[in-house]
Amino acid sequence: AMPMCVFRGCDNTSMVLSLETLKNDDEIIGMISAGNTGALLVGTIFRLGLVSGLRSPALATALPCKEQGKVCLVDCGANTDCTPEDLKRYAIMGNAFMQALEGIETPKVALMSVGPSSSKGNVLVKEAYPLIEKLPLNFIGNIEGCDLVNSEADVIVTDGFTGNVLLKNTEAAGMAAISVIESFGEQSPVYKNIIKKLREMFAFNDRGGAVFLGASKTVIKMHGCANADTAFACVNQLLSLD
Repeated sequence: AMPMCVFRGCDNTSMVLSLETLKNDDEIIGMISAGNTGALLVGTIFRLGLVSGLRSPALATALPCKEQGKVCLVDCGANTDCTPEDLKRYAIMGNAFMQALEGIETPKVALMSVGPSSSKGNVLVKEAYPLIEKLPLNFIGNIEGCDLVNSEADVIVTDGFTGNVLLKNTEAAGMAAISVIESFGEQSPVYKNIIKKLREMFAFNDRGGAVFLGASKTVIKMHGCANADTAFACVNQLLSLD
């Protein structure tokens, strides 16, 4: 019911008013929301509008890698049921996103699967592989979940169901690692350096939010566990994308 409210007789909700204002005011560069993801997705489509040719935006997040730089995970939770053509579009949008965000001329684009071979994966992945392979992108083939933060790729393409599970599991594993290190206490000689590195990689409230790629203007969705630090990070993120 929540997603439907954004275009069925609920014109006075804060989300609808924000999207309508974003659409109609040229001076506004973007919108940040901590609201329901489904409602924001539907509202972005029906109230704000998309780039021509798209049926739905993709939710993308930029995660810090083990070595340096970031990796774009797209889709990370907006569209749980995708077609091979959707994944093809995500590859194109993720590529453009990383070119703009990180200044990478030819981002390495990979497809999330259960093995590196093109024969690995479910029907969706197997059918999407040749579509992405034909694109004028630096496609490096399939990648596995264990390589998400290993600097293997700049863009990882997947459906929103898989992407959301992968993202939240990675965050949980990172926070568990932080808890283990913290249990040794601050007296450890490498404590501060280790905690700093882990928080850079896994503390989602310091990273900002996920971006709806394909929207006519920038829309950022905060994490479900957002706090004041998240809001501050999202504002900086929006300004950097302008």
